[in-house]
Amino acid sequence: MDRYHTRSAAMRLSLAAVLIGGVVSGPVAAVDGSALDKLNGSWSGTGQATFEGGKSERLSCRAYYRGDNGNRSRSFSIRCASASGKVELRAALSVAGSNVTGQWEERQHNARGALSGKVSSESVHLNFTGGVMGGISLNLAGRNRHSVSLKTTGSSLQSVRIGLNRG
Repeated sequence: MDRYHTRSAAMRLSLAAVLIGGVVSGPVAAVDGSALDKLNGSWSGTGQATFEGGKSERLSCRAYYRGDNGNRSRSFSIRCASASGKVELRAALSVAGSNVTGQWEERQHNARGALSGKVSSESVHLNFTGGVMGGISLNLAGRNRHSVSLKTTGSSLQSVRIGLNRG
């Protein structure tokens, strides 16, 4: 592979790893009042990914969230497209009080890792490991909207900002 295609593949893999974490945190109908309780359903939106050197790409995303097992288990999938390609992310989470743990995978690039963090009534803060390391903050903006903001280390992808709306 030439240098451009290697870098492009690395950016897509990094973006996939980062978005996995971001998908985990958004809004749905509350049972115990946590931000994760507000996720169930379909979401769509746009955002921007910023890479080292200042390059940025627009993102278009669709997310699907499911909760079960008395709201202790969550799963999601998110599909995003950018100028450099597509990603298909999936995650399975376990919630115990305000603690969240789980596993993520990105199927297009066969990457996986672990997630852990805290959830409150209005936000989710997660750290992720695997192909890249980083942190994600999700903030609810009412019943039908949430934002995802993340930063990574050890990756050509530096940050991602996404706004998602229900439906």
